[in-house]
Amino acid sequence: ARTCTATFTIDPDLQMSTLSGPAVAAPGETVQINNTVRNLGRPAAPFNVGFFLSSDSTINRDDTLLAMRRVNGLATNATSPALPHVLIPVDAVPGPYFLGVLADADNEVNEGLTEVNNAKALAITIAKPDLVVTALTVPATAGTGRTITVTSTVKNQAGVAVKAGPSTLAFYLSSDAVFDPAD
Repeated sequence: ARTCTATFTIDPDLQMSTLSGPAVAAPGETVQINNTVRNLGRPAAPFNVGFFLSSDSTINRDDTLLAMRRVNGLATNATSPALPHVLIPVDAVPGPYFLGVLADADNEVNEGLTEVNNAKALAITIAKPDLVVTALTVPATAGTGRTITVTSTVKNQAGVAVKAGPSTLAFYLSSDAVFDPAD
């Protein structure tokens, strides 16, 4: 004789089946997060999916909320994929973090015993660009009222591949080699 064991659920079972995004972002940068929520249980009523920034991989409502998206219910074995854009807070201190996604972020759907599998986390490094002038070419002499040609090279020497937004490079005329408020 053979024994077969089956587990039946009477509740919805919302799970984050897909999560991907950038490995590095800068404070104030908008990033895209690929995510899919799947319902492995009974049909689910409408619910919100929350996107969070966390210092650890345990994603919960105490983490920094970045955005929400609404799912208007989910049938058994159905999925809801999305590619939302979220803003990394401008005051985020550079360092290691986790981007997290939490299905049913507002606890609108009673999942019974399966309430513990709603979250997924992805490691991300928050970093700031570090722009430096690596080359500067100027003429040895110039005259009052004359135009000179200056060439320069600016490099982002951040320790990770973080984007540098638009920036301005300013040139100052100085009577010595020290840049100070008198220039």
